[in-house]
Amino acid sequence: MYRSDQAENVLRTIQIMGAKYVGIQAIPGLELSKNDFERQRLGVRNGESLVPSGEFKVAKLSAKHAFAPKPRILGTANQFVIERDPATYNTLAIYELSDIFALIRCEDDAQKFMIEYKKPSVIKTYTS
Repeated sequence: MYRSDQAENVLRTIQIMGAKYVGIQAIPGLELSKNDFERQRLGVRNGESLVPSGEFKVAKLSAKHAFAPKPRILGTANQFVIERDPATYNTLAIYELSDIFALIRCEDDAQKFMIEYKKPSVIKTYTS
């Protein structure tokens, strides 16, 4: 959620780019309160347990950060894999355990592993 002096331009650009590149149409006039945004921003509704049953310090490797290791806390809850920022403990990403397709351990590096998800179809790479 952001504030802008040019909110109309931002919304129009989102609608245009969403239709052009993603194939979706934004719903004009849909209002979302700050409370609703905070509750639903990661696709998990209030009441679903994010209390981790186990947490591990890892370093995430991704093209987004030029494959420079980013410190993360990887946790598992009843239904989710939770990725958190170790400095703030903020939740950065949540994936359903049922969406894990494969856990892959790297042959060349015993500390590197990958989690392949089926929905969305992505592979996340970590080192311990």
